[in-house]
Amino acid sequence: MTTRLKIADYFLKASKSPLGRPICTLLPAFSDSLQEFFSSLRKYEQLRDEESSLNNYLSENNGGEVTIVFDAKCGPNSYGDFAKYLFLAKVLQSKFLVKFIIVADELGRYWRNMTPEEIQVLTHQYVLLASGVVHNPEVNVVLANSFKEIDFDEKFNFVIFRKKTLDRKLDFWNIHWLLILLCEEKWFGSSSLLNGDDFLPPKNRPTKPYLVWHIRSSSTRAIDKDESDRSIIENYGRIRNIFGEKVEIIVCSSSAGLLNIFKLASANDLILTSVRKYSQDFSGDIGLAFNSKLFVQLGNGGMGEYLQISSNRFLITGLFMDQARPVLKLLLKTKKTPYLYYPWLQESQILATEVYSSKSKFVPPTSWKEISINLKNRGLVE
Repeated sequence: MTTRLKIADYFLKASKSPLGRPICTLLPAFSDSLQEFFSSLRKYEQLRDEESSLNNYLSENNGGEVTIVFDAKCGPNSYGDFAKYLFLAKVLQSKFLVKFIIVADELGRYWRNMTPEEIQVLTHQYVLLASGVVHNPEVNVVLANSFKEIDFDEKFNFVIFRKKTLDRKLDFWNIHWLLILLCEEKWFGSSSLLNGDDFLPPKNRPTKPYLVWHIRSSSTRAIDKDESDRSIIENYGRIRNIFGEKVEIIVCSSSAGLLNIFKLASANDLILTSVRKYSQDFSGDIGLAFNSKLFVQLGNGGMGEYLQISSNRFLITGLFMDQARPVLKLLLKTKKTPYLYYPWLQESQILATEVYSSKSKFVPPTSWKEISINLKNRGLVE
């Protein structure tokens, strides 16, 4: 344990002690700032410790086995969040043999409103997505029946965030920040990013150039981040003005979202194609997106995460930026641009010129003239 981690732990424990609580009550703003600082410092030191352990393991076991566990007890039921686990597997796979374990015998708060059928579908999709990224998936991608059956023998496995994993407290934020730290420490390059080879192309492919447009609609949670019907109609017009009628626009969304979007399309003469014409599930949707002329997402949505950790070009605007842990971002020297803050992204990938975000509602992009110019300059518009 480092000295800084000891100091952070000491302060956080002291602030919760009988003596520390009255001080926190008298100086709440000051106390909150200090708690945020030491909490972020503690997280940063834990990340550094994990990276140091990985380096030590690499020096002793070049090509050794590393295990990543996605545990539904603490991991969210989100395709976007799951993308971080896939990305970490791809990064580590350049140096190690990666074993990827998915376990859903106990469900955390995100999963509790799901039906057994929905849980089965989601875990099956996670297996398919991991199988596209991890080498020799028949052996190295495992859907465990229970957490207890997983072999954590230290002689054979280096488990990512071992203690958090064994305590069943490892969530995607730990993976998220570790990825950014590994990027800062030059652990990976462009070959570690996701690409079309990681996802199967659709068997029934479009016969003409197409773009994939992901629309968040009719969500069951965080509905304030859905794109409104009016915004969908307006953005359809903008996309058609840029690409014309020759390009097929394939729409991705949830089942409820697709139902709403195509009801809207029928009433407003929008020429769109449902992704279900070519794909029957999310893993197929991703394969379609990675083999498209362009991926478009004008707002929030987990599907865009896969493109943000790829080398593909995309048009993503209106993202709701994460504002959590500003001190941790500072410690990690996170590059934050007007577009995105992932340090591995190249400016040539990001085809939007302005990004707006709001905590309460979706705010559509406004600088479509410049967006159109960017697309033409990059040869994506005839």
